[in-house]
Amino acid sequence: MTTARRSSGLTSQLTQLAWPLMLSNLAYSMIGVTDTLFMGRLGQVEVGAVGLGWMYAFTITLLFRSYTNSVTTFVARAFGAGEPQEMRKWYGVYFTLSLFLALLVMLLGQPLIQAIVNLSNPEPALAKELLTYARIRLWETPFALLVILNVGYFLGVGNSRIPLILSWMTVILNAILAWVFIFQFGWGVAGAAWGAFIAVMVQCVVSFVVLFRQHGVMRPLWPHWKDASRTFRLGLPMGLADLSEVAGFSVFMTIISRLGTLELAASQIANQMASFGFMPAFALSAATGSLVSRFIGESSITTAQRVGWRGTIIGGSFMTLVAIAFITVPVPLVKLFTSDPALIDLCVKIMRVMALYQVVDGIAIILGGALSGAGDTRFRMLVTVLGSWSLLVLPAYLLTENGYGVQGAWTGALIYITSIALIYLWRFWSGRWKTKTL
Repeated sequence: MTTARRSSGLTSQLTQLAWPLMLSNLAYSMIGVTDTLFMGRLGQVEVGAVGLGWMYAFTITLLFRSYTNSVTTFVARAFGAGEPQEMRKWYGVYFTLSLFLALLVMLLGQPLIQAIVNLSNPEPALAKELLTYARIRLWETPFALLVILNVGYFLGVGNSRIPLILSWMTVILNAILAWVFIFQFGWGVAGAAWGAFIAVMVQCVVSFVVLFRQHGVMRPLWPHWKDASRTFRLGLPMGLADLSEVAGFSVFMTIISRLGTLELAASQIANQMASFGFMPAFALSAATGSLVSRFIGESSITTAQRVGWRGTIIGGSFMTLVAIAFITVPVPLVKLFTSDPALIDLCVKIMRVMALYQVVDGIAIILGGALSGAGDTRFRMLVTVLGSWSLLVLPAYLLTENGYGVQGAWTGALIYITSIALIYLWRFWSGRWKTKTL
């Protein structure tokens, strides 16, 4: 395929790769919704236990989840270069290292969960239930990382429909198993955790079956230290960036919680609505990063650059629509979640601030994926780690402490996201990512 033909079909390639990922992201969010609905029939303690338990378990494994996900960049690079043996090699290297990291999580995660609970000091009933949930979910880590590995391989070769099927299969199976375990067996919170555990385990097995049928037998490899270090140089900065952003946002929400229950509830509702915008943007970001890496592998840097800009335009355009909705019809959107007049009024005020950064949020998300696909992950890590604390948490704290309330806190988010977007725009425009090697 010529460069001209590739360039003319970039929008088509991006959207074809991204839309299944958008639906996959929706599927994974549905697992949490399903468990919350089921727990709501048991009580407030159970609802809180599942929410906090998963947040703790996910945070502990996030670094290694993001690291394993970086396999897409290596596979896409080798796929673009027409080197199938390299694709299989990197799969094997990540397979071995991901299992090692999963073992590390299983050994250290349990006492770490206990330490986090002791530090946060929730009510005894809540602590007991969330520990039950989190400990079971930690045991699924090997299966979860292998699913991420297989999905990353599929995405690297341009196949996002298999991940879509796998994700919705998991949602349906989780709902069935959770209902049986919670209500028929009477296992409560543990039933929700075991339902998710088994669903992920089955997803892992099915992903291997499909992978082997389409691409042959993939074997784990004991990596040479040079290959291992290359994966860590690429993947660990990605994980640290994601972990820092999640931690920063958790502190950000804690700052808001100090303002009162109304402010926290309004922020949670507004952020839930915003997720309908940034979740598709994350899918487009993954597609953009995969294609950037592939075209670099083909030695077509110009096309890779066009992919980055094309993805940014698509993402920014989509987020513009979200911003317009936040400005023009905020009340009907909020009423989908609550009928409380005070809560509706505060949500609308927060959404007006959010509307100001929707477009730049799309730009930051897409270009973050493009830079990662190019291998420029250490720069992204540096910007995110410094920015999430100095440009998100600090302004939010100072503004709330000086009487600007919840709108002041979200102005901190506006400062952070706008700054990140401008920095990524400069970095991608400068072309420094073009000289990065994996």
